Amino acid sequence: MVAYADHDDIAEYLGRSLSEAQQTQADMYASAASAYIDDRTGTTWATTSPATERITIEGSLVYLKNTPVTSVTTVTVRDVTPGSAETTLVASVDYELVDAPKGIISLGTVWSGSNPLYKGSILKVIYEHTKTVVPNNIKLATILIASHHMNSSLNPMGQRIRSMNDNRAISITFRDRDIPADALALIPNRRVLLA
Repeated sequence: MVAYADHDDIAEYLGRSLSEAQQTQADMYASAASAYIDDRTGTTWATTSPATERITIEGSLVYLKNTPVTSVTTVTVRDVTPGSAETTLVASVDYELVDAPKGIISLGTVWSGSNPLYKGSILKVIYEHTKTVVPNNIKLATILIASHHMNSSLNPMGQRIRSMNDNRAISITFRDRDIPADALALIPNRRVLLA
């Protein structure tokens, strides 16, 4: 996963220099904030291209995460049984990219039975997209969230540890109540998928 901001962005927002340990911590907060935003919106806001996505077939429409899509390279389908072979689908016969800006693929007839395109099958789509630059509102939301939590870390009396495993590694996850309201206002609502 790509973090949507880094320690330099956070230090600039806070208006202060960060030690090496604080830079590492700021990057950890930025990664956690980016994961929170992805989970809240149901999408990834920047990634490399080409992308490979595995999707469980729920209906005749498939929604790709990285948009806009410029081309679909390969689409395969397989049963959920471990070790099942993949079947390569034929463009314009088994599937069609019907809405490139929204990343929507239409599948041929989806039904239950021996047809490889049935509900519950696993689709693997390899495609090119132009979603490689983080939108400004997402970057700013990441900076605001990470800076908010960095401020509490810079003040030792206000530091909060989310959880610690047996190896004493710290894990950070955010909930809505942990997020400043100005950052929440920048994050779009979850993408609604209609089938």
